[in-house]
Amino acid sequence: MSANDSERVAVAFITRAKGVRGEVFAELLSHSPERFDQLSRVVLQSDRKLDQELEIEHWRPQGRGIILKFRGIDTPENARMVTAKRYMTVGPEEVADLPDGMHYISEVVGCRVETEKGEFLGCVEEVIQAPSTDAYKVRKDDREFLVPAVKHFVVKLDVEGNRIIVRGIDDLLELK
Repeated sequence: MSANDSERVAVAFITRAKGVRGEVFAELLSHSPERFDQLSRVVLQSDRKLDQELEIEHWRPQGRGIILKFRGIDTPENARMVTAKRYMTVGPEEVADLPDGMHYISEVVGCRVETEKGEFLGCVEEVIQAPSTDAYKVRKDDREFLVPAVKHFVVKLDVEGNRIIVRGIDDLLELK
């Protein structure tokens, strides 16, 4: 695999085999299922298996996910063995554009978090996705805290400048 493998972006997570023809069900990690119209090859990745490049034969939406068929995978047993519990990833050049105001998690992780007065609070270590709102897990040395990803707290999200400006979190953090 290439040097860009660490920069690959997950667009779906394959959860299980579906049906008898080697199809699989995948949970979407992309804002738009139509983005799969432009994909023909993806790399499946997981911690426990070697990366594997596969060709998408066809796909269709189903509920909150999609049903996929990969070329050469024609049985549920093979689908389960080769694809289940793996992320479908694309290279950075294949990442779909997001609507204005939205950012990929990979763009937010690592951003510096500062107050409006310029006080450095830490760096975003993780984005925690919740049904109501996301939160940024921020770490500085041995201290970590959550910042709700809402306009009330996040004044500016500047991924190009690698920083997030926050306000009104003193009470949340008990900063004095």
